[in-house]
Amino acid sequence: MDSERARSVLLYIYNDIGVDGYLRAFKLLYLAERYHLAKYGRPILDDDYCALPNGPVPTTIYDTFKSLGKKSNNILSGFDDSFKVEKYTVTPLAEPDMDELSPSMIEALDYSLHTFRNYPTPKLVNESHDDAWNRATNRSGLRIMELKEIAEAGGASNAALEYLTLSLENNHFVD
Repeated sequence: MDSERARSVLLYIYNDIGVDGYLRAFKLLYLAERYHLAKYGRPILDDDYCALPNGPVPTTIYDTFKSLGKKSNNILSGFDDSFKVEKYTVTPLAEPDMDELSPSMIEALDYSLHTFRNYPTPKLVNESHDDAWNRATNRSGLRIMELKEIAEAGGASNAALEYLTLSLENNHFVD
């Protein structure tokens, strides 16, 4: 995972919503990711979303925030100086590097923030319990959500789904 991009994406979200729990930020990130996948056929971040009871969770970022709260070493580069984590509450300590975010990423993040920012957490959780989440919860094992299913849940066009499928087959995304 590109830790600088992940850092900038999370700082972009937290600098908008302020000090908040990571459950809210993860839902806002997921909804931006769903929008971006549906519209552009590529993810914002290279992280797996796991379908947990309270909705999708970006696994590497989740592990990083848990590690920051415990002061352990399982941290993405740059996160330790950029976020303060106490229990489940995150405080941003820096500004995002806007050079890490493409115009389409900013569009998707802004869409999510402007559309869902004021939703109470339970409503955000419900919004994230889409078809992709439902399919993943019916799988055994880690319940990793498939990017194509996330894109479909976001209303992706056939062209976006084709682009996503080809990119996944070639393991190559273009920003």
